[in-house]
Amino acid sequence: MCAAAQPAAEPLAFIVRIPHATLAPNLRQCSICDMSKPNDNPADPFKKALADATRTMADDAEMTVTYSVDPAGMTKDGIRLP
Repeated sequence: MCAAAQPAAEPLAFIVRIPHATLAPNLRQCSICDMSKPNDNPADPFKKALADATRTMADDAEMTVTYSVDPAGMTKDGIRLP
C-alpha cells in the first residue's frame, strides 16, 4: 500500500473563534449569540426572535414590542403580544 492511500493518524479539525468586534466593530451582536447566553427565562430567546421578526415584517426598526398578560393589541407606536 502506498503512503498516500494510508489513512491519517488523526483527523485534522479545529474551530477558530473570532469576536464580532473584530469582524464588524460597528454592528451590534447578532441574535444567535444573544440566544446562546444563559438567562433565567427560557422563553426570552423566543420573545427576542419574535420581536425582531415583527419589526422586520412591519418595516419599522423603532417599533415597540411588549409582552403582557393583557390581550394583544396594536397602537401607532407599537404592539402588545400575550
